[in-house]
Amino acid sequence: EGMSLGDSLLDYVSKKVIISHQEDYFPNKDGKFVMSAFDKTFFSKLYDWIQVGYKSNDNNFKIHLIDGVISYSNNIKDCYYKQKSIIEDLSVLFKDAKWEDSEFEDEDGFFTNYYTFLKSGEIVVVSCYDWNSEMEKKYFDHLKVYISSKEFDDWSNED
Repeated sequence: EGMSLGDSLLDYVSKKVIISHQEDYFPNKDGKFVMSAFDKTFFSKLYDWIQVGYKSNDNNFKIHLIDGVISYSNNIKDCYYKQKSIIEDLSVLFKDAKWEDSEFEDEDGFFTNYYTFLKSGEIVVVSCYDWNSEMEKKYFDHLKVYISSKEFDDWSNED
């Protein structure tokens, strides 16, 4: 979508819009980072949602995380097809990337992830979320393409 880690989110939307779209995805964390979520009406032709993470005290809104979400409600097989296609495209962009995969199932659903750590420390993840019927009352099955700075990834995975 033209955004890159390190860009200012202000290059894409106003401060007022950024603040009005803030979401608290990490309520049990220290608040070092926050995120804003935008539906496709803002600037995405491919993704249903774009979520952007930045430091809460950064008036320049330097981007530390970008993720794009595509809904695949009741159509998870198409998610897997798109996941493989995106990984192929990203492998051209990140020529030295070594992709690893992981799958896991828990009481909430089944999750398929492909990820790579770039030499610069960023992580790229392409995931399909297949929620169970109970969780689908709150969430929708989807594909997520996620790129994060090492700093954001370390922070979000701290216990």
